[in-house]
Amino acid sequence: DKPLPDHMIALGELGLSGELRPVPDLQRRLNEASRMGFRHAVVPLGSECVGPMKLWPVSDLPQALVALNNMRRPPSPRQVGLTLAPPVTLP
Repeated sequence: DKPLPDHMIALGELGLSGELRPVPDLQRRLNEASRMGFRHAVVPLGSECVGPMKLWPVSDLPQALVALNNMRRPPSPRQVGLTLAPPVTLP
């Protein structure tokens, strides 16, 4: 059990099989989180968002945990046995 870093937020709906699904008003939530000082966000893969925050798109819980544990430098897929989408920095 480890808390999220102070500057990171995770947004999405977690399904019973571990998939991470989009939530309503994700852009609005990211904008508010940015105003509150968050700089990184784990979001569902395929989310269409813009903002001053680094986004870590993931498709499921194992990928989210990898992103959270390695937010500064994601490991290679070979190291963790997963395909992890690279972080996206949006203007």
